[in-house]
Amino acid sequence: ESKLLFLLVRNAGRVVTNETLLAKAWAGDEEAYEEGLRVHISRLRSKIESNPSKPTYIQTKRGVGYRFSAKVNYPAGQEPMALAG
Repeated sequence: ESKLLFLLVRNAGRVVTNETLLAKAWAGDEEAYEEGLRVHISRLRSKIESNPSKPTYIQTKRGVGYRFSAKVNYPAGQEPMALAG
């Protein structure tokens, strides 16, 4: 879960595709892990959202991926590079 949250926060404001999340968080057969991805996103939401059934931080782009929609402030010069995908 922490890897997923890191990837989403690192790309705040952008949709990170399911394929990218799966490739970065798990090595192996992506199809086998799609349901696992949904489960982990659900767990993350239950930890960080005030109302996980109506998420404001981790939003779903149906059929594409997920987006972390909160503003993230980084120290000057320490902004992470965005992931492709």
